[in-house]
Amino acid sequence: MSDWTRRQFLQTTTAAAAGAMAGPSWGFHRQQDPIGLAPSNKHPETLSRLKIENPNRIKVLQLTDIHFFCSRDKFGDLMDRQTIKDLPKLIELTQPDLLAVTGDLWHDNPGGRGGEFMEFGVEQIENLGLPWLFTWGNHDQ
Repeated sequence: MSDWTRRQFLQTTTAAAAGAMAGPSWGFHRQQDPIGLAPSNKHPETLSRLKIENPNRIKVLQLTDIHFFCSRDKFGDLMDRQTIKDLPKLIELTQPDLLAVTGDLWHDNPGGRGGEFMEFGVEQIENLGLPWLFTWGNHDQ
């Protein structure tokens, strides 16, 4: 194999970079195949409605990774009790319109107790008296 000159190196790498950049962008310009979905005027049934005092501004407090029932072997229920005391203070401080619990409200499913842990976590969030939403995390089992 012969040694490349600086010029050959620059020409080759420039062409390769241009090709790499042009390839993905070509996909955005070509006609996409239909996926079989049709527009619909139907809306899912609404379970409840969120009423906001000022609809021009909504304040959302996001909580994540609360992990009720985590490390009970080390700390007993001390961490959970502290979290339960801290949550209302956080609500009072931030005054949110909506609470978003975005995963890991409880910790795993030891001994098949995940359902029990979920009920406990939901009860704690319900006790805050705010509209709320929930998304699953990797530990919510």
